[in-house]
Amino acid sequence: MNKDTALELLKKEDEKKKKIKERMKKYRDNDEYREKNAEYMKEYRQQQRKNLEEAKKLLSKEENNDKVKKITKTKNKNITTINKYLSIIIKNHKLFKLEELDKDKITNILNNKYSIEDENYVVKEFNYIKNTDEYLNILKKKYNNISTLRTNITPYLSLLKNISEFKTYYKKINKFYSDIK
Repeated sequence: MNKDTALELLKKEDEKKKKIKERMKKYRDNDEYREKNAEYMKEYRQQQRKNLEEAKKLLSKEENNDKVKKITKTKNKNITTINKYLSIIIKNHKLFKLEELDKDKITNILNNKYSIEDENYVVKEFNYIKNTDEYLNILKKKYNNISTLRTNITPYLSLLKNISEFKTYYKKINKFYSDIK
């Protein structure tokens, strides 16, 4: 294709567009067109409102289902998390003491459903935490990987945060936990 043919082709295309534009202008100026267009737009807006309402209903149903699922998952997660924390605490406790731990008392504290007797038991059994620096050094030597170290400190933080006698030690361990990354 040469330049002249291309220009001629573009000129013809422009003329077609102008003719269509003029014809549409005459059509739009017609009252019959306006009535049809108004009716069409009214139906279109009603259809859009209907679709929007259906979408809102669908999303609200899904949100309600998601809330129920989240609640169910949270309950299951708490049980599994507590079991995981318990196993980590028992495993690490053996690094400091040879005595067996009472799982029920520790579980009660992790669940925030504990008595003074449970609290006293933990204070007595976990007295090695009072020497926080030594406790952290032993864990650091045992767990060289930072994420593993954090994973093994987390259950202790959950346990200690509920016991008033360990508040200062909890703060030290939590600061250490926050600093390692």
